[in-house]
Amino acid sequence: MNAETWEENIESFIKEINSDIRINHNYIYGYTDASLMASLAYGNLSVLAMEYFIVVFAGDQLLLLDLNMGGSLTGEYAVIPYSDIQSFKVRKGILQYIITIELVGEPTRLKFKCNRKMLNAQMMGMGWQKENLDFMASQGWDGLA
Repeated sequence: MNAETWEENIESFIKEINSDIRINHNYIYGYTDASLMASLAYGNLSVLAMEYFIVVFAGDQLLLLDLNMGGSLTGEYAVIPYSDIQSFKVRKGILQYIITIELVGEPTRLKFKCNRKMLNAQMMGMGWQKENLDFMASQGWDGLA
């Protein structure tokens, strides 16, 4: 999928969810690691239990757009109001950001890894990832961090 198709698909889907959401480098690609149980059960195949998302910072809410392993939007999404976020932490590493989100009343933290440097990012149609990460970091992650 080329960059235009990715961006068009993401922006089109966001507009379907809420046409008032402004799009301006405010979305990033992130993934979660496989759970401990999946790692124990499947070993090296636990990569199949990873989850992939487009995380959209939408002013007063996060949108988590679900992706399949092939990188296509599944049509499923979750909405997290900023008021439900108890803690939002970002750790910047050499190759990736790690975003940890604690939600009010939830014992489990959401942890996303967002690669800054991706092999063949342009060829995969995700050349926007580094620019969007840099933009979100410069904006204080939409005021959450």
